[in-house]
Amino acid sequence: MKEAFFQFRSGYSYEDALRLQGVLNAEGFHGLLAFECPETITLGRHAEETNDVLVSRDFLQGRAVRLISTDRGGKATWHGPGQIVGFPVVSLRDVYADPRAVKRFSEELLMGLAHACAVMGVKSVETRADQPGIWTRKGKLGSLGITVKDGVVFHGFSLNVTQQVTAGFSLIHPCGIAGCPITSLEAEGVRV
Repeated sequence: MKEAFFQFRSGYSYEDALRLQGVLNAEGFHGLLAFECPETITLGRHAEETNDVLVSRDFLQGRAVRLISTDRGGKATWHGPGQIVGFPVVSLRDVYADPRAVKRFSEELLMGLAHACAVMGVKSVETRADQPGIWTRKGKLGSLGITVKDGVVFHGFSLNVTQQVTAGFSLIHPCGIAGCPITSLEAEGVRV
């Protein structure tokens, strides 16, 4: 295993970050690739564009919002300015000695994200058994959508930082939840 790293890139496309995640994984690195990308809607394996995206492709194109089908779990989510996306670069085999430890990895990643938000002063941040992601009383604060290939994690999580994200989420049913309230660190009182 090579030295661990953290890397942040602003304005990096979702597709470029996914390719870089694959390269870093193949080279044996472990760490976190974090980025803020241009407006992008990603559709997970369980998404149905006709049900989960609330506007036409022409509308998205007119706003320069990318629409990408992915192999990650979950349904539709939005990424863009005001949000940090994190792609873990990790082999489950190296961390847990079990390449099938997907559920454990997902739970620990969400709990770590929730804990980080609590440290920043977010009140009542939690995970919910019946709804994916991390939540507060005001709404959904973060999402998780991954896939595992040969014990290696691809895709990752997103964390809403500024209130700017609410306009993007209005284009979809976030994670397949109609009327899903969205919150951000800023809306939760964190100075950003």
